[in-house]
Amino acid sequence: MHDTLALPSELIHLYETQLLQHGVQAPQRPYYLKWMRYYWDFCHKYALGAMEQAKKESDRDREHDMGRYS
Repeated sequence: MHDTLALPSELIHLYETQLLQHGVQAPQRPYYLKWMRYYWDFCHKYALGAMEQAKKESDRDREHDMGRYS
């Protein structure tokens, strides 16, 4: 099993503020924070890799198009 990536304390504070502003009751907030941690970990382990690949493909396509029209 792997360790989850820690959320930055500023992000935790902002998230808890949003939960409070949206009326999430105090007993429910730890569950929201738990899923936020899972999401944060997932994005950093998997989604960012996919985003980097998409950026590389976009850059390659743009360079190809620039070569075609120059």
